[in-house]
Amino acid sequence: MVELETGSIIRRAELPGSRVDDEMVFFNPVAGNYYGTGPVGAEIWDFLETPRSLSEICDHLLAKFEVDRQTCEAQLRSFISEMLNEGIVQPAD
Repeated sequence: MVELETGSIIRRAELPGSRVDDEMVFFNPVAGNYYGTGPVGAEIWDFLETPRSLSEICDHLLAKFEVDRQTCEAQLRSFISEMLNEGIVQPAD
């Protein structure tokens, strides 16, 4: 697993997905599961088109949403860990 403090993460481009309003819906054929995100998850998905560190993602979210850094980092860690475990994003390094 990628070290979230220093490693970079990128989305798996081969996962078919589509925007529905402010949300992202996509299918992971390996797991056989559909996933949906809210507006913040969709923003993260779009931002992960190129490799990004946890810090870069958090800085991006802080510029777009009203949230404090501590809350952003904690929730982002949880979200990215879940996405890594599900094979939706992957280590870029």
